[in-house]
Amino acid sequence: MFHRLRDILTKHSRWMVFLFFTAYLLLGLAIYDDYGISTDEEFQIRKAEVNLDFITGANKNLLEYPDRHYGAILAIPFYFIGNWLGDSRADYLFRHLTTFLIFFGSSIIFYRLARLLNFSRSLALAGAAIYIFHPHIFSHSFYNIKDIPFLALYLIDLYLLVCWVKKPGWGFALLSGLGSGLLVVFRLPGFLFWATAFLIWAWLFLLNPRQWKRHLFTGSVYALAAIVSLYLFMPALWIDPLNELRVFISAELFTWPHKEIFMGELIEGYAIPRYYLPVYFAVTTPLLWLVLALLGTFTNLYQLFLKKQILNPNAIGLALPFFGFYFPMLIIMLIRPVIYNGWRHAFFIYPGFVLLVLFGIRAVLTGIRAFPDTWLRRLAIAAFMLLAAVQVTEQARFLIISHPYQHVYYNRLAGKTLSDARRLYAMDYWGLSYRQALEAILEMDNRPSIRVLGYHPLLAEQNLRILTPEQRTRIVIVQKGEPYDYFIHHFRNDFQETFPDRVMVYAIRIDGALINAVYRFVP
Repeated sequence: MFHRLRDILTKHSRWMVFLFFTAYLLLGLAIYDDYGISTDEEFQIRKAEVNLDFITGANKNLLEYPDRHYGAILAIPFYFIGNWLGDSRADYLFRHLTTFLIFFGSSIIFYRLARLLNFSRSLALAGAAIYIFHPHIFSHSFYNIKDIPFLALYLIDLYLLVCWVKKPGWGFALLSGLGSGLLVVFRLPGFLFWATAFLIWAWLFLLNPRQWKRHLFTGSVYALAAIVSLYLFMPALWIDPLNELRVFISAELFTWPHKEIFMGELIEGYAIPRYYLPVYFAVTTPLLWLVLALLGTFTNLYQLFLKKQILNPNAIGLALPFFGFYFPMLIIMLIRPVIYNGWRHAFFIYPGFVLLVLFGIRAVLTGIRAFPDTWLRRLAIAAFMLLAAVQVTEQARFLIISHPYQHVYYNRLAGKTLSDARRLYAMDYWGLSYRQALEAILEMDNRPSIRVLGYHPLLAEQNLRILTPEQRTRIVIVQKGEPYDYFIHHFRNDFQETFPDRVMVYAIRIDGALINAVYRFVP
């Protein structure tokens, strides 16, 4: 039976790939307009304005702008398109659609990368699904216009790097270098890819020192392209590049003066511990994928060192997950940059992790095939398929019931229930649920003017902009201390649910965990 199933999958694998990505595209197009507005989206408009004023010579305020080292490659075209669209709702929906399409394109690149590393179509497609449907990344892929494009570009650069290794030459070195410069324009961790490229280049150099002239030439092409790309697309470097680069690399301007709940404690942004990233990654990633990635880690280490595959240039597939996942995570833990709001700043490490999962799956299947007894082999395959089916079913269930708040997912390592995890880790930290809360208020109250206070008024103001023009005219967002009719609470760091002068009239619960509530003011 299993052989017949394998033969069917192999025979129709091309159609399966086409149907999978078509279905995913249609899914994204159907739901992209369901999400609220995240905090960072509003700042993209200001960033575009400041960069445009500098580029056109209107003023030099960019040199005093705190976020001047975040490139405006996407912010500027979005700014022009938003002005052309005219209405804020149309503007933000276009941003969400574009963010999804960028991530959709990256999922195809992941599939191509897995195939380039000699995974079968079925395994590569499974990897693409694991890449797409991580709950946190799936949610962010519709509105996070900074971290998702960075993830996509990082993945593209990994693909180009493998192409460079497999076909050494100046063409892929040039493309990889240009992409590397753009990576840094998007986010400072882009320099980690530069380090990754250098380590792989040095590895190739040591494996084949006789071709040092070719290696030196292609390495120089990469470095020059990366530097030129960085300079061209980061206007903040145009006046005093060396000093601005020093400030940029030192991360002097990258601060976060707020508090966040982590492992049940409210900690300052500057005091986030070194183990923040691995802990957050572990508690927000489906458990079976963690186990398989660990198995893939040991399998690859065995092949690289005990089997001495590290001396083989064709072993780039075995080494790439370590460069793409463990290396950046280790560097982030060592230098301890300011990361917060989960691990969204490090989404770019996820493709390397998924590759480890695929190696783990391959190791399991290889081990099962080695069983001498046919029935035992079939039993082992059935058990593994059942385990995978349970994980996929549980993950799919959560993606559906939590829509559009998949980013509040936590596994059992964070608590027995999501309600337990809610008091240990941040849930809707960006306040996307304010959109649904505002829509609920409009449904409950038919008055022409309703005064609404948000726990963070800015989140209410931002999400008001994605409502229809008719809906926006009925809502007045007030500041703290002003009279109000309704109060919206998203329980970011404050878990108080009852108030003497307010009564809860609406609640958003995911798997029993309260992530947002609307209260009516009671005089």
